[in-house]
Parts: sequence; C-alpha cells; structure tokens
Amino acid sequence: MAWWMVYATALHATLPEGQPVSRTSTDPTGRIGARTDIASKEFALRPVDETVWDNATLDFIPIPAKVFVDRVDDFFADQRIIDAALRGRDVEPITAVLGDILGGERFRRDTEGVNI
Repeated sequence: MAWWMVYATALHATLPEGQPVSRTSTDPTGRIGARTDIASKEFALRPVDETVWDNATLDFIPIPAKVFVDRVDDFFADQRIIDAALRGRDVEPITAVLGDILGGERFRRDTEGVNI
C-alpha cells in the first residue's frame, strides 16, 4: 500500500523547507493541486518505526543512536584538573571544575543513589 509524506517547500511562508506538513495513505496530489508551497513524496510502503523523516534528504533515515558522554571523561579531560593535580591537589579548583561539569546534577538528596 502506497504512503505519502507531504512537506513544505522553500516557498512556504512559515515552515522550513522539508518540514513535514502531513502524511497520508491516500494520494494527496488532488488536494495539493497547483500549490507551490507544499509537495509530496510517495513511498511504496509505510516507513518502519525505526526511522525518522529527514528534512534535508526528504527521506526517512534510521533513528540516530543516542550518544552518551561519560562525565568522568569530561572531568579528567579538563586542563584545570591537570593543573590542580600538578599544584599539589588543591581541592578548590577541582571542586569548581566538578561544579561546571555536573551543573545542576552536582548535588543529590540523601535518599537518592550516587548515580546521576
């Protein structure tokens, strides 16, 4: 069963080019008519759930993997930590850097686990 994505073109007044407007399982060509601010693209089948619409390519692409950053790596990659360690392990600069890296997650309730 065919499937269509209706999206904004560069001529759309408010939406960025490629932004989805609607999706449908019925041919939207008649409803779009002579409009130049939207267009449609037909797919042979409904895209699988593991994909997401990409405005740039006007196609469905695999959902990007979530990227996690280890806060410990951030901590030890910070030059201020290395400088503090070389100065005799002064606690204040290390505490300040930890505060910068952890932001609002620096403190926890005594009922919460250690993990952020």
